[in-house]
Amino acid sequence: MLLSCKAEPQPRAAFEVEPVRTLEPRELGEAGRVEGFAVAVVREGAGEPVRRGDYVRIHYIALLEDGSELDSSHGKDPLVVRAGGDPNVIEGVHQGIVGMRLGELRRIAIPPKLGYRNRANVGVPADTILTFLVELVEINTSE
Repeated sequence: MLLSCKAEPQPRAAFEVEPVRTLEPRELGEAGRVEGFAVAVVREGAGEPVRRGDYVRIHYIALLEDGSELDSSHGKDPLVVRAGGDPNVIEGVHQGIVGMRLGELRRIAIPPKLGYRNRANVGVPADTILTFLVELVEINTSE
């Protein structure tokens, strides 16, 4: 089943407010045991939650530890991701989008263990904590 909402991405400022709630480690599964991994729900979504195997479209802004922007989908089409099974997306993003609902905004803090680990990547120093600001704009459920 395909569910979608507006595709115009929320600006960075929309994520810079107090979260509605912060997910507890038990809600984050295995990733919840990784020190430094945190997910803050900035705006609640609606409908069915994302499950592993669902294809989703997200708008995102990736930030380095100093707050500078590393990458963004703004000005482009939303990123298509298979939740829990896309080798082109770091593990922390997978863990952070599972459970999202359509229209939801999340701020995901990703420690190196769930990011690029101790490897440097283009524009990303080794052992860097990343923050992803994610908006879920479409879900194609695996049902």
